[in-house]
Amino acid sequence: MIDEFLKTCENCSVPFFTKGERDFYYSKRLTEPYLCKKCRDGRNQKKNYQNNNKIELLFLNISENWKLEAKQESVDLFTRLIKLMR
Repeated sequence: MIDEFLKTCENCSVPFFTKGERDFYYSKRLTEPYLCKKCRDGRNQKKNYQNNNKIELLFLNISENWKLEAKQESVDLFTRLIKLMR
């Protein structure tokens, strides 16, 4: 028996949701998807890419701050050493 598709993807208009899938979602108390698997995967990849870029930018900002702090600490240490030598 071929399942009849109950929903179409809101993004690409491909039929994707069958009665068996609906019953499964109801039994697990899940909300029904509005995108097909291919569109959901594409959306998730885009989110992961954006999150990775945010993490890289955050890391670069932190490392730049550490470099600035380290330079300032070296200057402070150097000035203290010079004062001690006088």
